[in-house]
Amino acid sequence: MIVKDVENMCLIHDRHKGILQAIDDIQNGSTECRRTALWPDLKSRWCMRHMGANFHSQFKNKTLMKLFKRLCSQNQKRKFNFLWKKLDELTKKQTAELAKRPVNTEEDDQVSLEDVGLDGPNVRRKRRKAIKTFSEWIEHEPKEKWALLFDEGGDRYGIMTMNLAEVYNWVLHGVRSLPLVGIVKFFLYRTCEYFRDRYAVAQKDMADNRKVYGYKITEYMEAAFKKARLHQVTPVGSMERRYEVMCRDKARMGGRREKHVQECVLRTDACICLCHKSKLMHLPCTHIIAACFEAGGLQPRMYVSNYFLKETIWMTWRHEIYGFRILGDFITDPGHNATYIPDPDPEMFQGVGRRKKKRIRNNMDRSDAGRDVRLCLKFHETGHTYKDCTALSYGGRIDGAGPSGAAPNPEAQSTCRCGRRLNNDGLV
Repeated sequence: MIVKDVENMCLIHDRHKGILQAIDDIQNGSTECRRTALWPDLKSRWCMRHMGANFHSQFKNKTLMKLFKRLCSQNQKRKFNFLWKKLDELTKKQTAELAKRPVNTEEDDQVSLEDVGLDGPNVRRKRRKAIKTFSEWIEHEPKEKWALLFDEGGDRYGIMTMNLAEVYNWVLHGVRSLPLVGIVKFFLYRTCEYFRDRYAVAQKDMADNRKVYGYKITEYMEAAFKKARLHQVTPVGSMERRYEVMCRDKARMGGRREKHVQECVLRTDACICLCHKSKLMHLPCTHIIAACFEAGGLQPRMYVSNYFLKETIWMTWRHEIYGFRILGDFITDPGHNATYIPDPDPEMFQGVGRRKKKRIRNNMDRSDAGRDVRLCLKFHETGHTYKDCTALSYGGRIDGAGPSGAAPNPEAQSTCRCGRRLNNDGLV
């Protein structure tokens, strides 16, 4: 589908020089082609999944790639800085390990980020093995392009990848082997079916006065309301509705205690929170919702973007798509004297068994190969998650002392769920 001259439009795409040049021509025009700017307010952001594949091409480690994706998705500066520092430490060790390995194939060679036309005249990039840390690899890339925290204006609406668009490929799955006219028909009628099914659901929601948003936002708001009731809110403002929100204690039975405080400001037209989620996602975070409970008279739904309302969803799917057969089949009959000759290429013949894929594999396939990695948020060790990690379950507080004032057991601190010992930086 094609859109044009629509406000608040943001394109999420690969970091490819040709794509960036095309977007720049749309935003700023082209002097070479004597073309004026067609869409000056169009926003452009990079896909986190493609950036992760580029990261994997340089550092050859899927665990670190997952940690990099977590950095891209952070909305709090405290967590962003912590992950950045951790990536610098771990990529330095990974680079030293890669230097010891032999390069036998092209896949073993490190591939750094190239200039895509954004570098200044005095910028000198480090390449391949000259890059030792994550900071050296990412230093010349604009943060607003790849990091959610620096997404000014929240143009992404929290969407970090192109998967939302690529999901539509499943609608067109299995069409590549059809003739050209069959492909066009398939595209049209499957798109009609796609719109028809979703319009039926949207029309049903419009008749339900209890529903305000789509089902995804409804689930988010219900979970956020439940979590917000666990926060502690303290009014601190005099003229403004300003509140300190102490987040719920994340300690488990016998676990360490971590308490964080966020500051919120509620206004009639906007809300501000130090976690930045309301600005980046255009949805009220749990801190804002808790502050609304304390303020009284303010409904959290007033801070939800209009794009998430059920009326907007209904207007998206209500547009009609028309067929083309009334105009003709667009198939020219060559007559009875035509001779049809099949392609003599022997590779075109289908043999016994499953058809072999001929798609050229790239760095996206290599970075996604293998099983998904489970990563501990606290110690960044693989094999378990933060909730399953027993390295935290030693009965201690954040200062290292237990409820009775005694120091925690050092053996319990230095082991993870899988029983392996952790060193000082939290790695096995």
